[in-house]
Amino acid sequence: MTETALAAGDLITAIPSLWQSLQIPLAIIAICVGGVAGAFSLVRGFGAAAGKVLGGIAIAAIILGGVGLAVSLKGTVDKHGGGITSGQFG
Repeated sequence: MTETALAAGDLITAIPSLWQSLQIPLAIIAICVGGVAGAFSLVRGFGAAAGKVLGGIAIAAIILGGVGLAVSLKGTVDKHGGGITSGQFG
């Protein structure tokens, strides 16, 4: 039983830290993909290219906007889980 609880605590700790580590690289990749897609769609017109670039920027904003959600999730889990994400469990 203790191993199961510790494994759950490890998952709850590892997933938010992985997300925090990947936010900036994922946002940069989204912007780059939008730029490349925009460059290749210039043959269809400026509007299509601008739409692709703005789409990449919007996706990057959504990715970076997940910071508040991750902080809220961690705070809620700590509050109701007895400090499970701060290493106080087990």
